[in-house]
Amino acid sequence: MLQNIRPDYLFSYWVFAWYLLYMVGLVTPNPKFAIIVALLENLFVLASMVYVRVIPKKIIYFSLIILLAKVIPLWTVRNTTIKKRDLYATFGLFLMYIGWIIWDEKTHELVRSYTQMLSNTIRTPVMLLLDKLFRGFV
Repeated sequence: MLQNIRPDYLFSYWVFAWYLLYMVGLVTPNPKFAIIVALLENLFVLASMVYVRVIPKKIIYFSLIILLAKVIPLWTVRNTTIKKRDLYATFGLFLMYIGWIIWDEKTHELVRSYTQMLSNTIRTPVMLLLDKLFRGFV
């Protein structure tokens, strides 16, 4: 049986958490660059999903997630400037993420999370939530 993917195994969740911490003033490095990188990666995954003809419901859910977790946050920081420290912070966060994946011995999750997105099953945390919320509508 396939397991659901934990949020700590997806870098996008780390970036979104950083964004939330930035917005409430708990951290000062700007997540704008990280959001842009994560958005580009998500658009690549979305294009792959369309190319392999994943079920429309999953594409709709993923598009909604991109809107809520990438596009809207990017819009809210659109007038900020990306500084060197923000690039370093993005790189540092990515290193911590990779370190967490290696420490938890879950390097296979990096590949599994991408290939799972190209399947017709729903296994990521927010998609599972959306599926419960919209069951019967989509």
